[in-house]
Amino acid sequence: MMLHIISRATAKDNGLKAYFTGKACKHGHIDLRLTSDGGCYECSRIKQRNMPNKAVKLKEWRDKNKEKVRAYNRKQNTVNGDKRRKSRLEYYYRNKESCSNAKKAWAKANPEKVALARIKRRYIEKQATVCFSNKRKIKEFYENRPKGYHVDHIVPLNNSFVCGLHVEYNLQYLPASENIKKSNKFKGVR
Repeated sequence: MMLHIISRATAKDNGLKAYFTGKACKHGHIDLRLTSDGGCYECSRIKQRNMPNKAVKLKEWRDKNKEKVRAYNRKQNTVNGDKRRKSRLEYYYRNKESCSNAKKAWAKANPEKVALARIKRRYIEKQATVCFSNKRKIKEFYENRPKGYHVDHIVPLNNSFVCGLHVEYNLQYLPASENIKKSNKFKGVR
């Protein structure tokens, strides 16, 4: 294959991603050059082969510096909490299926943590159930839940501001997506 010698400027004008000068790069390679930065293709290939995967390298660093990562995340959540929450939510809605699959895979790989979360939830419900609550009505409320809906506590059982009771008049049906968004937030009674 015969390569035509052209300048970088000509390559840019013609919208080419690469061009050929016929001259050796500073490492002695005579190869195509990238129009974007004038770098040699062979140098790029060598660099990519010798450079470990960035994601792997970043994961290793994070594993070694867990406290630094936690401190950074705490600071970022304090400063940009709403922005980060919104960004995570947008990501979730764009990638619902892969997020769901990742969550299922995590649950399968960590059954003891899932069990612990369930036990904690039951404990919180038990602590929030008072002697005057009607357990039969609560059970009926859960059994009559429409498909695609969650049973939600109007005043959350576990919130830093207020903790509600596990009683029949503190329950409501919410579409699953709304309940997930609401989480344990409390906006007050209107």
